[in-house]
Amino acid sequence: MTMHRAVADPTDRGHDACVVERAEALATRGAITLILHEPIDDATLFAFVGGLDVSVMANVWGTHSGWIEMCHDLGVRVVAPNIGFYGEQHAPVLYDLAGRGDEAEDGDAASEDATVDARRLAEAILVAVDQGRAAPADDAERRDERDAGARVHSEIYRASIPTR
Repeated sequence: MTMHRAVADPTDRGHDACVVERAEALATRGAITLILHEPIDDATLFAFVGGLDVSVMANVWGTHSGWIEMCHDLGVRVVAPNIGFYGEQHAPVLYDLAGRGDEAEDGDAASEDATVDARRLAEAILVAVDQGRAAPADDAERRDERDAGARVHSEIYRASIPTR
């Protein structure tokens, strides 16, 4: 598990004592290797993530993810919580959060008491590993996707301008 040093620094606004405590407990038991790191440049990040078999997102809230987009570009499978619009981004393997409530629909925002359920997460990771590595994104397809998005934004913008 990699973690930015700021998460472990009690003087930093990004500090999260609960996350640090859990990660250190797992590392002490030998369940994970915990790596605390300083900020890294894009090339180093892409090389590191590109070497993963699976990238796990343990978020309990979110709408969409630039991380999922990066993993798609690099051909890395993603395991993500079933919140926001993650499921519409390049088919990540989704898992449900604990504490969402029975009324939650797929993709709904998680409730304040939502947490990552270790059993559900482990099952999703196994599914992703069984799927194997994804093919890296095709540059031409990504350009076409970006251009199509720009056209739609332009059309919406033009349609919103009052005519005289």
